[in-house]
This record gives sequence, structure tokens and C-alpha cells, in this order.
Amino acid sequence: MRKKTNKNLILIFKYILIAIAIFVSIGPLYWLLLTSFKTVVDIYQINPLLPTTTPIFTNYTELFSAKATIRAIFNSFVVMFIVTSISLVIGILASYSIYRFKFKGRKAFFVSILIVRVLPPAVMIIPFFLLFKYVKLLDNVIALIISY
Repeated sequence: MRKKTNKNLILIFKYILIAIAIFVSIGPLYWLLLTSFKTVVDIYQINPLLPTTTPIFTNYTELFSAKATIRAIFNSFVVMFIVTSISLVIGILASYSIYRFKFKGRKAFFVSILIVRVLPPAVMIIPFFLLFKYVKLLDNVIALIISY
């Protein structure tokens, strides 16, 4: 009887943790969607978590009518397509060759790949900036593709 109660308590605790994780994950998305349909006055009301009684769509019409937004979305898709294509080709070829060929230093190579993956991306910001500044690629889509 005691073991069954402990299992039930552990199960309830797990469900509570899962519910908290879901709330933490979905909470910002809810806030984003909710405030996108509000006016500035409604956003700064006393309880901003409540939905507005009169949703407005002018925020979206202003967003998608701006040429800068459309250009930014287009640039994002171009960068995404090129980076994904290059990454797939290089990744497939590299993984096949690493799997197929046995070479000296293979384990050290794997460890070096893992070490690079552990480093936070912010470590590379200054070297990339200096490199792109030197080759005059700052504020360019090509620099973004290279950095990804």
C-alpha cells in the first residue's frame, strides 16, 4: 500500500513538472499572440493577460504592408534555403566518409567536433566580426550565410 502511494505521488509530481514546463514554453507565445491584437492602450492596462474585447488587425496590415518587412522575410528564406542546402551536402559527405573510412586520429576528430559543439555561439562573434570587417562583408547576406 505504501509503495503504491509513493508511485502515485511521484506520478503526480511528474505531471505537475510537465504542466509547468508546458506553461513556461507556451506562455510567451500566448503573450505574443494576445498583444498582437491589442492597441497600445490595451497593452498597458491593469491586467494585460486578459484578451481584449475588440481585437484589431491593423498591426498585421501595417506589418505586412511595409516593404522592409517583406524584404527581410525574403532574405530570411534565401539564407535558410542556401544554408540548409550547403549544410546537408557537407554533412552527408562528411558523415559518410567518417563512417566508411578508418583513419588514424578518428577518435580525436570526434572529440574535437564535440568540443566545438559545446562552445557557445557567442564566442565566435568577435572573430567573425573582425573577419567580415577585413573582407568588407559587414551588413551583407553572404556574411550571414558564411557565419551559419
